[in-house]
Amino acid sequence: MRTAIIAAMSLVTTACGGGFVPVAPQPTGFEHDNPCNLVSPIEHPQAAYPPSAGEQPGWVALQYDITADGATANVVVKASSPQGYFEQSAIDAVTKWRYRADEATAGCRLLITFRPPE
Repeated sequence: MRTAIIAAMSLVTTACGGGFVPVAPQPTGFEHDNPCNLVSPIEHPQAAYPPSAGEQPGWVALQYDITADGATANVVVKASSPQGYFEQSAIDAVTKWRYRADEATAGCRLLITFRPPE
């Protein structure tokens, strides 16, 4: 019976396009006490949904710094789910963010959620 259930699940996954990866729960409290909660970017392009992700949802948790001239630097992925789908898109977007020059801050944390386009 177990083999039949596994075979049926495999058939359903294949029929639905396959390749769907379960998404881990988003980290709770990641942005709590974020040193950047009191500043807002003046330019903040959204992360593009990568076409290679198909219908896969996911998220990326980033850490970054704001430099003295308002640019972002040291953008690092702290966690993501599923891995390998959305990290580069998230990094590319935050790298383009700009803040006011007087808002230099280190250790900013950001959680970006990705959903397939409708």
